[in-house]
Amino acid sequence: MSQSIVSRGKCVNDAVEMGLTILGAAREEVSIEILEMETKKFLRAKPAVVRITKQKSSTKPKKEHNWESMIDEQLDDTSTSLEEVIEELFKEEKGLKGMVEIKNGQIIGQPSPTQFPTISTGKYIKLYKNGFLSEGTTIVEEGDHFEIKVDSEETETKWRIEMDSAHLAVTLHVEPGVKIIRSVKDCPPAQHVFLEAQEVRSSQNTLTYEAIINKLESLNVIHGFHHQEMMKAIETDKPGSFVVAKGIESIEGQNGYLEVISAFEDKENGPKKRANGTVDFREIRSVPSVSQGQVIALVHPPIPGIPGKTVTNKPLPAKQTFPLVIQTGKGVMLVETDGVGKLVASESGRPYLEKSGQLVKISIMQKMVYSGDVTIESGNIRFNGDVDILGNVENSMLVEADGVIQISENVNMATIISKSSVLISRNVIGSTISAGKDNMYISELVYILDAVEQNVGKLIQSIDQLRKVPAWKLSDYEKNGLLPLLKLLMEKKFSTLKGLIQQFLEIAEKGDQWISTDWKDMSEDLRMCFLSSIPNKWHSFDALHTLLHDLGVLHDQYKIADETGSAVELLYSLNSNIFSSGDVMVFGQGCYNSKVHAGGTVRINGVLRGGDVFAREGVFVKEAGSVSGVGTRIVVPQGKTISMNLAREGTVIQIGKVCHKFSQDVTHFSAYVDENGRIGFHSTGRESKLHVQI
Repeated sequence: MSQSIVSRGKCVNDAVEMGLTILGAAREEVSIEILEMETKKFLRAKPAVVRITKQKSSTKPKKEHNWESMIDEQLDDTSTSLEEVIEELFKEEKGLKGMVEIKNGQIIGQPSPTQFPTISTGKYIKLYKNGFLSEGTTIVEEGDHFEIKVDSEETETKWRIEMDSAHLAVTLHVEPGVKIIRSVKDCPPAQHVFLEAQEVRSSQNTLTYEAIINKLESLNVIHGFHHQEMMKAIETDKPGSFVVAKGIESIEGQNGYLEVISAFEDKENGPKKRANGTVDFREIRSVPSVSQGQVIALVHPPIPGIPGKTVTNKPLPAKQTFPLVIQTGKGVMLVETDGVGKLVASESGRPYLEKSGQLVKISIMQKMVYSGDVTIESGNIRFNGDVDILGNVENSMLVEADGVIQISENVNMATIISKSSVLISRNVIGSTISAGKDNMYISELVYILDAVEQNVGKLIQSIDQLRKVPAWKLSDYEKNGLLPLLKLLMEKKFSTLKGLIQQFLEIAEKGDQWISTDWKDMSEDLRMCFLSSIPNKWHSFDALHTLLHDLGVLHDQYKIADETGSAVELLYSLNSNIFSSGDVMVFGQGCYNSKVHAGGTVRINGVLRGGDVFAREGVFVKEAGSVSGVGTRIVVPQGKTISMNLAREGTVIQIGKVCHKFSQDVTHFSAYVDENGRIGFHSTGRESKLHVQI
């Protein structure tokens, strides 16, 4: 009778040896049947199972079985590859018991009796255990099946086409998409592994030529294609902009212009050195002149422009050009030769030119030479040209000319007015000097008018915004007009406007005999609108807009003229008013208790003691102020500078709206307004003492 048992082991060999031990039989005495092979595939471990039967002695020979051959037979009946079987057989030798590793995206490992491996996942990774999504930390158990899924990404190419307002250029903006392929990083065997993604990024430009052409057609672009730029846009792997179509810009022509042959403006020669080594500042400027028959200037005709073409194939006309309009005055003739006009002097004298836009007025200034003093016996001098006074201009006398006035001696208690320049070789005492078409009062009014116009414009904008507010009561406006609202706005928001208007009225009153009715009318209109306590015709929306328009017209009328050629030069000034549309230069002892106003620069090579100086383009003074503290004030607009070799204690400087009063003597500096709106000082000499406290 046979005896049979079923034995288990880690492998077939172990199971057979265990069964033989239990039966107490040798291998030759038993028959072996393999019921199950051991398996260790994908962390799933199963023992080998064999049936061992001990046979009684028999004459029939038994077929011997070798377990290695049985393994081979078992492999023939399964889909398990030899590599997988070998990998499973050697896991235990590798020491993976209780550990887990990541290799080529696969999880390899198994638990031990004393240790369960664990797995956690990072960003972009999902871990499925036995078909279910695992979150947090996962324990690896006997027989578990794991699957790893890694998220990848793709973004589409972004692009847009823009055409400029002139339809001259079409620009394609491209931002290629991105393709991100992620995989799991390999991890060496460990009791805990963290699944971490690694990624490979690549640019992905899906823009096509057909898409570009279709978009251009929708914009009616049919001219000026740049196919090479289109291909660059299609192939680019970086964000960029490409001009894919471009029209033909029109080429601007040139207006008619004047080519000057003879000088029109006074020339600065610099101080003349005398034979004895001293310097004669009276020879600093020379006056130009022409002789009869001399060509003064050439008048060139306009040159027309060349039209262009838009990307939509529409013509783009060139800007229209205009000829010069020449108005010849006394002593000048216009001669046409070969399509070019020539301005020829028919008399000798100083050429005088006045230009406004394309209008040119040109004439020859005659010169009047007066060899004596201008006194009550000679009478006042008025002349439509240049005037040379070889003597003095005495008390209460007037010299007025359209051209340059040159005075060889002193001016005492007199008035000198020139539409060009005033050059005085000696001293000016108790007098008024004015150079340029505008006088000192008009220049100051123009300067204030600019600020008033800006403030009134902003005030009207504020009122328009308030009218849109639901709380606005129309009945209040109908009863009292805008007067209550104007007073409120000027008190709360436009406090500077009232001060500007009061200053405007004061200057207009002082210069009443020097200003035109336009300025007087504007002064009265501003007073009635903003300073009146009784409602009147100016307190309505339409009236305010009319006032703003009138401000702009008056401002434009007086700011157009370029009078930088005008100048006042003198040796010394005392208790005088000096005005120039251009520059002012005091080249002698200095300027005492005088008011100086310049549309250009002011340069005082001596002492400025007492009085006020304003210069639109900046000031240089050798010494300002006094030890006794006589009030001295220097003012320039925002962005300009004030330079001095010495500023005495008590001197006041103002740049824009920022003032500074010196508390001590300061030498060799240039003052300016810094980015913080405070007055700063640059050193201009080695002996500077710039310990200035603001």
